[in-house]
Amino acid sequence: MSTENILITGASSDLARELIRLITNGGRDARIFAHFYQGKDRIDKLKSELKADIVPIQADLRGSAGVEHLIAQLRAHTDFPQKIIHLAGLKVHLERFHQADLARFDDDFAVQVRAVMRLLQEFLPAMAHAPQPTKVVLVLSSVTVGVPAKYMATYTVIKHAELGLIRALAADHAGGSVNINGVSPYMTDTQFLSELPQKAKELAAAGAPHGRLLSTRDVVKVIEFLLSPASDHLSGVNIPVTGGIAS
Repeated sequence: MSTENILITGASSDLARELIRLITNGGRDARIFAHFYQGKDRIDKLKSELKADIVPIQADLRGSAGVEHLIAQLRAHTDFPQKIIHLAGLKVHLERFHQADLARFDDDFAVQVRAVMRLLQEFLPAMAHAPQPTKVVLVLSSVTVGVPAKYMATYTVIKHAELGLIRALAADHAGGSVNINGVSPYMTDTQFLSELPQKAKELAAAGAPHGRLLSTRDVVKVIEFLLSPASDHLSGVNIPVTGGIAS
């Protein structure tokens, strides 16, 4: 069996590192292209811990030059990745709409939407005609499956744009070898929430069905399913990982 090439953007994040552990502990023959902007030490530590085939690639996805650099680095190793998991994004924060920082919005939109659009322009044609099923998973948010919390307008717009991309590309590539899906978790206990007030996190935990925020393990098990042969007949699906919360 040939080595499976897997691209994970935002690979220095808590969620991505838990996913890498899950992938490598499964014993599969995989080379993981671990994109990061900051946090190379976390990826290096993970690579040493797991003794895994991890290729760190630094790129600033806020601009087209960074995205093209990432593509070039991938092209140096493989024609296309068999799996793409898009996790990169700026940390979520709360702001009133009339005070929204539109420069920050532009940066986050570039990272979360424009960058993955360009990556998929580059690799999706080959993925869609691969001899074995290939997978694309975008990590969204529970804001796409219900009414979001207050003061999250720009974040909500970006996540709905990603959801629209999933559905459009799933329609375009229906019947091909590629499955394009999303995962929309409820608030997850990671550094991604470090810019949120502690009170907001406590209220979210209290309102969750299990009385706590999600763990990274809760979320990556669903991503693992979407990367597995069990999801070969799913495309255009957005799976809510919310414990039943719909709004």
